[in-house]
Amino acid sequence: MQIKSLIFFFLSIILCECGPKTTQTERCVSSSRQTEEQIKPYKNPALIYGSSFPTWFQGLFRNNQYNLMLQFTSSRSIRQYGKERIRNYYRTGFNFSYSLGTLSNITYQGDTILCTFSKAYVYGTRRKVTVLCCIENDSTKIILANLADTFPD
Repeated sequence: MQIKSLIFFFLSIILCECGPKTTQTERCVSSSRQTEEQIKPYKNPALIYGSSFPTWFQGLFRNNQYNLMLQFTSSRSIRQYGKERIRNYYRTGFNFSYSLGTLSNITYQGDTILCTFSKAYVYGTRRKVTVLCCIENDSTKIILANLADTFPD
């Protein structure tokens, strides 16, 4: 019985050694091909893994992440209004706690991205909400056109 086990063991080792051999470089090349296929290029900056930038920004607002919201505010809005005024606006006057629904359209106008939500519910009423964004330093950032009525109240 032991002889049969030993013969089986040696045959399995021989068969494993006789199979196709891959070198370290072949393994690296095949793993890099898999990585390139798995990671798709970032084509639309207004979309983040199937979600939209305004929806992500709304999550920051709902979690009181005002400093992070300020980091994702466009530099032209910061130049126009100042950091402290925008931070205070985010804390007290900004209202972004309604249901946006799904993103219905993305329009590019020069360096500005218009994200349109056609089925947003604001205070129980279905409305169209348009959020202005831009690309700065490989990041999507929100544009505050007017601190008083950037978003519907």
